[in-house]
Amino acid sequence: MALKGCMGKITAGPTPEAVGEVRSWETDEAADVQDSSVMGSCAKRKSVTGVETTLNFTAYYDAADAGQLLLVPGNTVDVELYPEGDAATMVYYTGEALITSRRRSADVNGMIEFTVASHIQGALTQEVVAA
Repeated sequence: MALKGCMGKITAGPTPEAVGEVRSWETDEAADVQDSSVMGSCAKRKSVTGVETTLNFTAYYDAADAGQLLLVPGNTVDVELYPEGDAATMVYYTGEALITSRRRSADVNGMIEFTVASHIQGALTQEVVAA
C-alpha cells in the first residue's frame, strides 16, 4: 500500500518542538564497505565496518520558528520523523542528529527555503505512536 507524506512532520529538541513549514525530508542509510581481501586468494572480499545514516530536509524559512532555531550547524538535537503523521498507531523514527549544514535560498518566483543536512548519531529507532 502506498503511503502519503502530506501529513508527515519533524520535531527537534528535548521538548520536542515541531519544525514548521517542512516540505520534504529524507533519510539515507549506507554501509561503510572496506576491502578485507587477503593474500593467497585472487578473489576480492568486502566487509561492512559500519552503517551511516543521514537526514536532510527542506522547509519554508521562518525566522521565528522554535524548531528551526534549534538547527544550527554543530548542534546535536533529538529528532522525531513522522512519515505520515502522528496519529495513534502510526510508525515514526527517533534519533540524535548532528547538524552539519543549513542553507537559506530565495527565488524571485518562490518562497524562501531552509535546507538542513545532518548525520544521525548511531541508528534511527522505529517506534509506534501510542494509542
